[in-house]
Amino acid sequence: MRPCDGDCDDANAAVSPFALEVCDGVDNNCDGTLITGETDGDGDGWFLCSSDCDDTDATIHPGALDPCEDGIDQNCDTVDPVCGACDPATEVEYNGACFYLDGSGGLCDPGYTLARQNVLAVIATSFIGLSNKHVASDNCCISHAAQAAENQDWGMNGTDCNGPGPFTIGPELGGSSCSDVLNTYPGQLTLCRTQ
Repeated sequence: MRPCDGDCDDANAAVSPFALEVCDGVDNNCDGTLITGETDGDGDGWFLCSSDCDDTDATIHPGALDPCEDGIDQNCDTVDPVCGACDPATEVEYNGACFYLDGSGGLCDPGYTLARQNVLAVIATSFIGLSNKHVASDNCCISHAAQAAENQDWGMNGTDCNGPGPFTIGPELGGSSCSDVLNTYPGQLTLCRTQ
């Protein structure tokens, strides 16, 4: 449509008087209004109509970090995680989050996200006696968050990470000759934490 026909954004084919109004912060149907909740009051990139449960706080939105038992539902899943709910066979609890290692090639379970490798300086030996979360890895250098900036400097020596467990050692800085490398094997050893 043309502007003279009521098109309010001639550069966007998805915007016209006949378009369906959707939750995207844009007046799709050119009627001068948005649907209820189609604003981003806190600037976090999420709208109330797209599952943002608090549009006044940019730290609260789907996918946000949700510390356990703080009385706030930061990730809008209606659940405040319970501290101490880590799986004792596969997870290390630290600072209100559960951490696990798995040969998942850089992928984490739902409700988990890649963890920064610097936490291993504190919790590495806590993995002794635990097992891979699901499967053994095919490379013992640890995939983690912020790899583009930090590469992989932590790994597990020996063959512990290539078996189901339990681990007889924990990850080490430079372990398994992992020193400023970046591996992307399908079964890469991966460090995950609760969101």
